[in-house]
Amino acid sequence: MTTLYAQSTPIDALEVGGESLVLLPPDRLVRLSPIGTAIFAAAASPCSAETIAALVGEQFGPPEDGDTVAAVRQFCADLVEAGVLGVVDG
Repeated sequence: MTTLYAQSTPIDALEVGGESLVLLPPDRLVRLSPIGTAIFAAAASPCSAETIAALVGEQFGPPEDGDTVAAVRQFCADLVEAGVLGVVDG
């Protein structure tokens, strides 16, 4: 089974200058970097880390170690922990 990531349902989200502020219930505000914002946008529909990594790699290039998929998986795990993304089995 492939793990898919999807946006949680925020109360509101504001993107300015490539960064985002995401207001989560009941009253938590999370600030996303440009990469976090790109991941959040990509996960508007459930998608895999590989799909997100392709989009992030296109926009930002590879990380220093060159493993975009591993970096995106870790970033997604952090966003799940923060409540910004959810995990959907696909």
